[in-house]
Amino acid sequence: MAHTYWPFGAQLTVLADEEQTDSHFDLIEGQFPPGFQTPLYRHSKYTEMIYVLEGEFSVYIDTEVVIINPGGGMLIPKMTPHVVVASAKAFSRALTVVSPSAFARLIRSAGIPELGEGLPPGQPNDSALFLKLSEETGDEILCPPSARPVPKQLISRTRLRDNLISQLAS
Repeated sequence: MAHTYWPFGAQLTVLADEEQTDSHFDLIEGQFPPGFQTPLYRHSKYTEMIYVLEGEFSVYIDTEVVIINPGGGMLIPKMTPHVVVASAKAFSRALTVVSPSAFARLIRSAGIPELGEGLPPGQPNDSALFLKLSEETGDEILCPPSARPVPKQLISRTRLRDNLISQLAS
């Protein structure tokens, strides 16, 4: 059964998770407002595949930007620093497959459950909880939002974590 959550302004519906797939993969449908973007991060435990249904996504990876339109997709291997931006002028929708399963757990634990009618909840997400659970599921936040990948970027994780918490809280 699908369940919808709201992590930081995105609407994510868990279509399949570790229970249905024996931990082999997660299938997530997401709807993202224009300009929504992830922080610079990488997955240390899983590979991600993005398939665009509507709108457009720009994926910043290494020193290039990959534009993905409806019907297109992109594989993001483990340990690849990247930023994903909903770059259309209207809402964008995509399916994400994560293998092995891990991302659905993060969404369920850190996202706020949808109350119905597709409206976001009135309460903010817990940034500290999100960062803690990200580490447990293998998502390493490398820079705060608006950063882009830079080859061989050296990052002070403690300083960046503090900056990220303060930016997400505001």
